[in-house]
Amino acid sequence: MPIPCAFSRVFLRWRRRFLCSATATPPCLERQPNYPSPDPATSTRLQFGSPPPHRRTLTQDGPVTSDNTPGTTGVHLLVPLKPLARAKSRLLAGRGSAGHVELVTAMALDTVAAARRARGVVEVVVVSSDRALTEAFTGLGVEVVPDDPGDGLNAALRHGDEVLRARGAFRVGALQADLPALRPGELGWALRAAGTDRSFCPDLGGDGTTLLLGEPDQPLDPRFGPGSAEAHFESGAKSLLGPWESLRRDVDTEADLTAAEVVGLGPRTAARLFRSGG
Repeated sequence: MPIPCAFSRVFLRWRRRFLCSATATPPCLERQPNYPSPDPATSTRLQFGSPPPHRRTLTQDGPVTSDNTPGTTGVHLLVPLKPLARAKSRLLAGRGSAGHVELVTAMALDTVAAARRARGVVEVVVVSSDRALTEAFTGLGVEVVPDDPGDGLNAALRHGDEVLRARGAFRVGALQADLPALRPGELGWALRAAGTDRSFCPDLGGDGTTLLLGEPDQPLDPRFGPGSAEAHFESGAKSLLGPWESLRRDVDTEADLTAAEVVGLGPRTAARLFRSGG
């Protein structure tokens, strides 16, 4: 007996809705519009030097672009860092203690160096009370704000946000320090895609957050920790998914570090791995 047309249409609509819901992507990872590739003029070129041929190295140092000066409508980025003795415990477990502190420091230095060269970044300020990190960054002309709260990542970022906004920063963001393959052009393109919206960039695993941008003239309201991507999405931030793999390629484990090598490590991280034999 043939199925009535009206019933058939209802059944097909129900079937499509059921199948879509069964395979739906979490809201915080819904794909954004297909952004064009970053501007080649602001992308970082690859260089080959002392590291082995299979290891690509990014040139990340150099003068900050002319539009990244105080008084512009760009972003003031905070980079929080734990004391080196407690940093990257999972990476330490996978690689051992030899050269661990130096590797973590190199990754942070490469991350900050790349961020300082990205279009739309006014300044990068590190939040840390670690003496060795403070010396390393101030030696490169990077401001370090002491982590006076000493009560975890979010407290450090709220403190840094208050310090920057008290002296006139119009828009503040937070960038994780474990992005040794970060390319200035890709960070700049993500900032452009964010516009003036509260936004975040999830890591490639989809659970964590590598970049958080507050709305202009509003508190940063960081919600880092397990499930931070979902937490930031629920706070009203839009997710930034686009052609910026280096911005999402954070390093927590040995496998993450190997994957970052494929993208192209910053010069300090690559040199540290070369000296330690990988």
